[in-house]
Amino acid sequence: MRNGFKMQVVHQNHFYRLKNNISHLGTKPQLLLILLLTGHTRFSLDGIKFYRQYENYAVIPALSSPVKDFIVPQQTLSPSKSLDSLCTAYGLDINNRHLANRLNIKNIAFYSDLILEFTHYFYMTNKGSHSAAFIFLYRIFERFAYAIPLLYTKLADQYFGTFNDLKNLLIGGTDKELAFFKKLITTTSFLEIYSPSTSFGISFAHSSEPVKFFKIIEKHCPSNIENKNPIDQTFSFKLEEMPNVLVNIRNRFFHYKFGEGQSNITIKDMGNTDDFFKIFNKVDCRYKYVITLNICYKDLK
Repeated sequence: MRNGFKMQVVHQNHFYRLKNNISHLGTKPQLLLILLLTGHTRFSLDGIKFYRQYENYAVIPALSSPVKDFIVPQQTLSPSKSLDSLCTAYGLDINNRHLANRLNIKNIAFYSDLILEFTHYFYMTNKGSHSAAFIFLYRIFERFAYAIPLLYTKLADQYFGTFNDLKNLLIGGTDKELAFFKKLITTTSFLEIYSPSTSFGISFAHSSEPVKFFKIIEKHCPSNIENKNPIDQTFSFKLEEMPNVLVNIRNRFFHYKFGEGQSNITIKDMGNTDDFFKIFNKVDCRYKYVITLNICYKDLK
């Protein structure tokens, strides 16, 4: 294969190229999903024009990080070494070759769906259509709703409390889903090398409208902010608050409902929408990586 690529995988009529051969990549979509999110692929929607996805979303800056570190870094490891490092971080006494054998095949349709959603997020990002790219990140959040009830049931240790939580979820709306998601994060062993208080930093310092963008987060997500720095135009959010931040931004900008006494985000407020979501999407995708990775880990056999 040209340009130093040794492997190509076709997944649901989408094409992915890697510089190293990884066993079982075509049959275990979790592997392809992890490698896509950690910056090891070129992808194509038609097999002709390929786009780079070399950004490593596993690196999560905190508010105290230098502003330059808020940029998603390029991946520097090989795919095999990246997977080996992941196994070590999770305390698995195996390497990348054994990891494939440990991955379950029961939820292939779920992981295949996530691969396509992330691929289209990266496609829109490559085109500079960051407002549209946000839609795919939100669709991924909706996909998590399939897995969360089963994961909670598997990990919770109180029969009666678990039954009541599931019953409330079935009869509730978005607020119930968010509360249920937060309960999974904060009361079970879902998170491994992360914690509910893991901080996700975001900086608007080098954006086209740093003051405007800072005010949007400050106004519409006040109760979700962990720390903020008006001088550097930076915020941090705890992991457990990220779903609320995501839903708030979606509701205030994309739903834009009138007559409910709610404050919406107007075009005047935001200015260049693609510039705002170019930055916001990065922290959102980092959060989605953490959740995706932990779902994959809980699916090991």
